[in-house]
Amino acid sequence: MNTIVPKISVWPIIVLIIIVAYANRTEAVQVPVDMPLPGESAAATNDKRNADKKTKWGYCYEPEAKIVTIMNDNEYRSYHCTSESGWTGYFDIFYKGKKVYSERVENGNFFICDPDDPLDDCSDIPAPGKDINGDGIPEMVMERHLGTHQNNNRIFYPIYSIGKKVRKLVTIDGMYSTMEFADLDGDGRYEMTGEDWVLAYFFGDFVSSPHPTIILKWQKGAYHLGYKLMKKTSPTKKELKKKADELKKAFDEENGPFLEGYIVNAPDYQHAEAWFYLVDLIYSGNAKSAWAFLDMYWVIPPGCTKFKERRQEKREFVAALKKQLSRSFYWKDLKALNSWY
Repeated sequence: MNTIVPKISVWPIIVLIIIVAYANRTEAVQVPVDMPLPGESAAATNDKRNADKKTKWGYCYEPEAKIVTIMNDNEYRSYHCTSESGWTGYFDIFYKGKKVYSERVENGNFFICDPDDPLDDCSDIPAPGKDINGDGIPEMVMERHLGTHQNNNRIFYPIYSIGKKVRKLVTIDGMYSTMEFADLDGDGRYEMTGEDWVLAYFFGDFVSSPHPTIILKWQKGAYHLGYKLMKKTSPTKKELKKKADELKKAFDEENGPFLEGYIVNAPDYQHAEAWFYLVDLIYSGNAKSAWAFLDMYWVIPPGCTKFKERRQEKREFVAALKKQLSRSFYWKDLKALNSWY
């Protein structure tokens, strides 16, 4: 007599095992946006949350949250916390005890200037509550750093309107340099002075990378290059020739003469001063002078055995430089500054 064995599906058992495992997990999760409870440190608040939950919360780099009264009962709070998966920066804005705005950033932190804190240097960044763009509404400028393991590899400047409502107006990428805020032309609005790092590593190493100065001015609801503040008088042909001869002489004394009009075969750092001067001309609205300088510096003798090849290499160099410049955040403004249309 054959015994009939009922078929049992293993899927319910597998699902049950997964549910039980998930319920008892201890994976690292990031600290929530909620700030410490009133009168407590962030660490103490996290300890209470740990007691209430089985999840493994992170801990704070700064036991006490930074609290700054920015204006009109608005209060800014920030702190930095870490978990096994990384570290996270947070900031909240409270109005009369109620949170009205929150933001977080992975592997980064936030900073605003507190004029009441003797440790804060407010010389380069305006204290919160100033009207920096002339719209009649106070703003808050924040410095936000991004980088792994708290290495501040890149710097951003979010700007917030903090009138009746809190909203972000714009975020300026300072890239690898800090920026300064100041009213440079006396119109009551703050300009931003920094550096454009679009050419980082274009000429080889980072040290040899030109990083021209930029001045940003609030125009039509955003920051653009301030043409009048950046524009400089064009150098004369005589001045360009003198500069090119000086740089070539310095190169010859250090490294020997250019090889048949070919300069790209030399290490980039040997021409760094020439590249810096060339790019500074472009960022001062003198692109025509920049190309004239390049022709004086990178001379291809008519008797060069590879005259056509060298001339083509020079054209390719200029094309590649323009292509890289077109990746700048300020490319449209840079074209207008140099009448490139």
